[in-house]
Amino acid sequence: MLTIYRTLHKVRLQFIALVAIISLSGCLDEKYDVLKQAHGRVDNILVVAQPQLWNSAAGDSFRIHFNGLFPVTPQPESLYDLRYLQYEELDKQQKLHRTILFLADLSDKTEISEHVKKIIGEEGVKRANTDSQYRIAIHNDRWASGQLIVYWFAPSRDALIESINLHYKNVMQNVQKHDDKTLTEMIYNLGVNQAANDAIKKQFNADLSIPIDYTLAVQDSNAIWLRFETTKISSNIFIYQLPDSTILSPDNLRSLRNQISQKYFSTEEDSSYMQIDDRFLPVFYQTLPLNQADALQARGIWAMVNDFMGGSFVSYLVQHPKTKRTILIDGFVHAPGQQKRIEMRRLDLILSTFKLQ
Repeated sequence: MLTIYRTLHKVRLQFIALVAIISLSGCLDEKYDVLKQAHGRVDNILVVAQPQLWNSAAGDSFRIHFNGLFPVTPQPESLYDLRYLQYEELDKQQKLHRTILFLADLSDKTEISEHVKKIIGEEGVKRANTDSQYRIAIHNDRWASGQLIVYWFAPSRDALIESINLHYKNVMQNVQKHDDKTLTEMIYNLGVNQAANDAIKKQFNADLSIPIDYTLAVQDSNAIWLRFETTKISSNIFIYQLPDSTILSPDNLRSLRNQISQKYFSTEEDSSYMQIDDRFLPVFYQTLPLNQADALQARGIWAMVNDFMGGSFVSYLVQHPKTKRTILIDGFVHAPGQQKRIEMRRLDLILSTFKLQ
């Protein structure tokens, strides 16, 4: 009899515990919603604005900057893909977009202006009226995980236009940082090519994180060429070491790249070779640090002499302070009929991992 009582008592306690867990789970679900994953491609911005604002000089100023040309592709490609929505069209599905940008004139009595006012609060509205530098509020993961929301506002339309022209680079940097994180995860999702990394370290006294889907095409005493091939694109990374140091100048970079690419890159056509093609689009040069190393960067178009092939490239000329040698790091794509921007963005992120030892 005692055994039966204990068994019934134990079952009763287990039932009460189960009910408590279920009840608690219900409360937790009600109080703490799990965020869905944000969707959308990188370099894609959902712009939410009042129609009268979007179709005014403010919208024109925004498009001038954000629809500017990506440097440098054979066919024109914009920096960002923009998609416009009115505030009333922003439903639950649209709120899951990866990057959403609100443009608002706080003097308008519209839903979007009231929404932005609510976001920045009364003190924020007061500050926007007195502080010309307070024009942007950045929020992460508001409606979805992995989401960036930019609130861009001003107390008048003229002030908003002024802010767009003054602060667009700041907004672009935030969007690019957000996209770079996602793109980097995609690039290295399957891991790194450790054999290639080790070969680069041994040959050039430098680190470069090569994704696992790049394979070794050529290696000799001066160069390493890695490539990633699909049915639609060919993405290439080429590293070459000169026997001594050279001045980091546009003329030197251009001359060296042409000499080296003529030696290493050709097609099945007789007498074909790769060269920089600046007949229609210029090469853009800039000096910048590459992981604390002084580097000269070039962006432009390459083409095959005596064949019909071409694409975009980015090159870095770097001086190694320990070995006293100059290194040329080059990334180029061949993607006929495909957009080049995203492939060049991938190469930019890979090459940004280059670091001298």
